[in-house]
Amino acid sequence: LAAMSKTRSSSPEKTGSGSAGGAATRQRRPVGRPPRHVAEAINSQLLDAARALFCEKGIAGTTMEEIADHTGIAKQTIYRRYPGKAALIAAVVSRDLDQMTTPAPSSAVAATERLRLMILHRYRFSLEPKNLQFANFLMAEAAYSPELRQRFREWSVRIHRPVIDLIRLAQAAGELRASNPTTTARLLDDLTSTPAQRLRIDHPDAFDHLTASQWFDDRWQTFLRLEQPTPEAEARPG
Repeated sequence: LAAMSKTRSSSPEKTGSGSAGGAATRQRRPVGRPPRHVAEAINSQLLDAARALFCEKGIAGTTMEEIADHTGIAKQTIYRRYPGKAALIAAVVSRDLDQMTTPAPSSAVAATERLRLMILHRYRFSLEPKNLQFANFLMAEAAYSPELRQRFREWSVRIHRPVIDLIRLAQAAGELRASNPTTTARLLDDLTSTPAQRLRIDHPDAFDHLTASQWFDDRWQTFLRLEQPTPEAEARPG
């Protein structure tokens, strides 16, 4: 009995000591999710690596293991964020669209000028070599992927929506003539997308002997000549 009593009386001390040691061990472990800025940095690194590997090897030729090895990010972490390569491509394109669709300047600026600045930003983005390469990759892959072609249609709607909204504002303010805003947006896209299309096939004179800025200014003035109201149209009744 004395021995049992001694054992029982010493047990709480051992338990307390073990609990203290366990608490100390737990305090050394990172708890919860990483801070937001760390998570965003990891995601950016992951999307950059996926973008580069997809451009180099194609979708079929790139594995999730390669992306993990390239970034040093655990494969399980990647799969928690993106269940497969299709989700990764969608995330890369979504990030590009966000970068292309920066907020327009303040509403204090005329709608037509806000439209010009938005299109100029997209024009410059499309001419960057890494973006030209990625666009080539996407178009080549879409030739064999009905799913990717469907995604292209969805992405086109997303990228044109803010342009159409600004065109509507400009038309309502009398800065552009009344017309179908979707058709006008497509016209503007056709007018300003030629250099990127030429550069993707290594055309020797993508800007018709002009600088990139001169080429854009020339096409913007063409757009205004086509879409700004004329005095005759303003004077016409109805």
